[in-house]
Amino acid sequence: MTQSLRLDGFADEDVKAALRGDALTSRTVFPVLVHECQHMVDHLCTLFGRKLLAQTYDGMDARLSGNHNRFASVADLFRTIREIHRNDYFFELGEAADKPRRPGERWIYDFSTGLQLDVEGRELPDQPVFFVRFFHPDGGRIARVPMSVAALLEARAMAAEVRTQMRLSAGIADEFEKKMYVGEVASGLDQILYEPYFVKYTVAAHTAANLLGGRNLVDALEVAARLSSICLMMPSEFFDRVKVPEYRGSRTEDPEEAVRRCRAALRRRDRGYLFLLLVTNLAQSGGLSNPLNVVAEALGASALPAEGEVMAACGRELVDVTRSTAGGRFAEQYTRVLALGDACLVDGGAMDAGGVLTRLPATLPPLVLRQGGPYCHGTPAWSIEAHENWSSACELVTEKFREFFDACGLYRTIT
Repeated sequence: MTQSLRLDGFADEDVKAALRGDALTSRTVFPVLVHECQHMVDHLCTLFGRKLLAQTYDGMDARLSGNHNRFASVADLFRTIREIHRNDYFFELGEAADKPRRPGERWIYDFSTGLQLDVEGRELPDQPVFFVRFFHPDGGRIARVPMSVAALLEARAMAAEVRTQMRLSAGIADEFEKKMYVGEVASGLDQILYEPYFVKYTVAAHTAANLLGGRNLVDALEVAARLSSICLMMPSEFFDRVKVPEYRGSRTEDPEEAVRRCRAALRRRDRGYLFLLLVTNLAQSGGLSNPLNVVAEALGASALPAEGEVMAACGRELVDVTRSTAGGRFAEQYTRVLALGDACLVDGGAMDAGGVLTRLPATLPPLVLRQGGPYCHGTPAWSIEAHENWSSACELVTEKFREFFDACGLYRTIT
């Protein structure tokens, strides 16, 4: 809600040292800063992000309006937010989660589906949830993970972070020191990818690696990030045109039900499932021939138009979504945030937030650092005072949201 960048692991002096060009501090601060900047631009620039932004401002204004006829937009907002991650009920660690993994060893995987629950605890047949399940090579389940929008956002942010680390490594003159740094980056990525709790964030990279192959983890992450990008930008009109895999003759127990759930997910514009479809269709069409061309190949394998046509339609819908609300009583902040997003779109930051390193001191929101912040670096997108006022407004609305959901409870209409 606050649209701010949180870097709680760093103090003000850390960021200042990185901006001054201190090499060691830069290698610590910049990858994290770029990771969070990628989250920022994905929420401000993609079609997914702009829709959520409009929903957020509408929901906040509706709650404070006191107009019960507008309260449905509050419930819609929180349904959307919960579907970004899916909640903890759908994420499960298995009995083999603590089993040690041998170096270089890969987990075994498969796919499954479930159904979202309604307020009465009943399964909703038109709201499927798609999972990737991981198993230890020696036996036992490690985790069951929903293929969610959060996984796409994390794939994008992690790839931006690794790209930044690779760019920083290019500036290390000593070859031995450079080799050590690159080795640490690869080791850290391997550790994160195979940490059972974090697979809820790395499942997109795992899926790309498992179905499409790849020379290394960095390549798999880059492929996942590129496909995540087009999924976050996919216009609503193209979801119904995506090719659904052929389940008849496969090991699927009920092919008709599998197709029905696929269609239901596409009707709901499930971007996490769209990612899974693009990867599956590409794998079934013969696999990936060129990682740099993965988006074009995946679109072609999925019976979708070329990337240029997809992005042109996305641009038209992006304008409509942006204009769908004026922000209500929060119009001033909504205008500020849109301006920041538009600036990122113009300079290409929506595709690679790592470019922030070449533009520092850059226009960013105030940073929330270890001391509690906020702090300004460069030319802030809005003032500290504006940020503090906005944060106070968000705290007020959050409390009002909490009261609203306490009142909703588990009640239902008696018929």
